[in-house]
Amino acid sequence: MDTTGADALKSLPTPIVLKRIWRLGPQDKTVRQALARWAKDANWTFGPEQWEVAFDLPIEASADFPAASFEEATQALTSSIALTDSPVRPCFYANKVLRIIPFNQSCDRTASPTARP
Repeated sequence: MDTTGADALKSLPTPIVLKRIWRLGPQDKTVRQALARWAKDANWTFGPEQWEVAFDLPIEASADFPAASFEEATQALTSSIALTDSPVRPCFYANKVLRIIPFNQSCDRTASPTARP
């Protein structure tokens, strides 16, 4: 007889994680504009002052990112452009602010940026 409960744990069903399809395409024009739309849909703050790179990344084709959260979708998007000439990194803050910075820069999470309307 198992007294540790291991058998009971083995019989628990695997939780289902629902994933949303986060889409972007040429209608967004740039990665910055796609992220602004995604952030608005997810109730996050992301505006021009949180895009801290000196260039925009044009979107020339459509892409879908199945993800359980805005953060996961944003990570997938930035990972998909990591090998380009212009890699960027997302920084997520507890006050639901997203910053995009150059890939070679570190996120400073000690000073949380303020959400601006």
